[in-house]
Amino acid sequence: MPSSEVNQAQHDDLARASRRWLWLAALMFVATRAYLVGWFHPAGSDADVYCQTALLTVDGGQVAYADVAVEYPPLAYAAIALPRWLAHERFPRLSQPLFQELLPGYLRAFQREMFAADLVAFACFVAVVWRRRPELAAVATWGYVLTITLLAHVLYQRLDVGLWMFVAVWAWGATRAETCEKLGWTLLATAALGLGAAYKVFPAFMAPAFLVATWRASGHASAGRKLNPVGVFALAVVLPLAVAAWSSEGGVWKLFSAHGARGLQIESTYASALMLLRGAGVASEVVGLARWTELQSTAANLLAAASPWITGALIMAVTGWLAILKRSIDRRDGYRWGLWSLAAAAVTCKVLSPQFMVWVLPTLLLLGLDVLERREFFVLVVLLVVAAALTTAVFPYHFMPGLAGLSDQPRATLIPNLDTSPVALLAARNALLVAITSWLGWRSYKTSPINAA
Repeated sequence: MPSSEVNQAQHDDLARASRRWLWLAALMFVATRAYLVGWFHPAGSDADVYCQTALLTVDGGQVAYADVAVEYPPLAYAAIALPRWLAHERFPRLSQPLFQELLPGYLRAFQREMFAADLVAFACFVAVVWRRRPELAAVATWGYVLTITLLAHVLYQRLDVGLWMFVAVWAWGATRAETCEKLGWTLLATAALGLGAAYKVFPAFMAPAFLVATWRASGHASAGRKLNPVGVFALAVVLPLAVAAWSSEGGVWKLFSAHGARGLQIESTYASALMLLRGAGVASEVVGLARWTELQSTAANLLAAASPWITGALIMAVTGWLAILKRSIDRRDGYRWGLWSLAAAAVTCKVLSPQFMVWVLPTLLLLGLDVLERREFFVLVVLLVVAAALTTAVFPYHFMPGLAGLSDQPRATLIPNLDTSPVALLAARNALLVAITSWLGWRSYKTSPINAA
């Protein structure tokens, strides 16, 4: 039998074995999510802030972004408000006893909402990995279930699983667009990117590489056909912002200036590096603000100011490279570099909250599936599981004293004194993220059809 036929037979055998393990991973997903929704009690939930925002705006009639400060883009606010929009009763006058009475019901509704997003994301993830590399689909899915389950304390208590849903839908649309000439799959992918950017800004970093590669891969198609994905992306971003700007009389724009003024968040890669340098005499201090904690010093302030420029330079470099290369561009290049751009934006951002791992880790998993050999991919899965475990070790278990939902037993904490063990855990997690992102970026470059002989 020719070697090509042998390899195909081995591939088919691996795919059949993978299908069986894939079903087990799906059952594990169902079991873990049932536990998380029904019995798990997370520590450090943001649901009280979300609930207060929803009650003031939906029940109390105040205007989001104008009367009530909202730190997220319009579609994220919609997710916050949805449980109250669907409620049968309205409570125009909010008091503390009433708030405490309504909070548990809001939390259950918000958890169900995030679970629905998690379910859509999981279905898209499985569809993508099975279509791209069926022989590794089970490994990828087991890696996904393990990493995301380890992030249980932030999974349904924050908005980020909604962002991951938009990224997963984009990945499914982009995957189908590689083998289908119909424009609909590409438009689905770009719409998901735009809506994701209107939910939480990060998917906007994926758009330049993906749209440039899509344009170039379209070959001799008409300019109108090439512009359709750009128009759909722009419309998906602009329309929610325009509605919010109109209703808040421009108050929504304060959101971007407020985030632009933020300092160096305590769990960012830059902050963890500065923490390690404290032993070498680089001074820094922890400053707790209303909704987040920052590391402040002269070096921290400089890095916070430089962070957007570093991120922008990386995105522009990748996009420019894809735009000017003389060789033909494959649609897969847009998929790969879109994923890499999202991960790189998170790693180089001055804010790297624990809930970001809900979308950073599966993004790296999808990228690794596309560019790594079989044995390398097993290594990647292990590294991502370790990254998830380190994230949870820091938050909530060694984050700060008296965190709601944890025992009051004394333990080393990151805040306020930057104790050695949590600093080491955080630095190890961030170093791992930087190393994985760099590794996958290099492999994306080396395995790209652009570099084919």
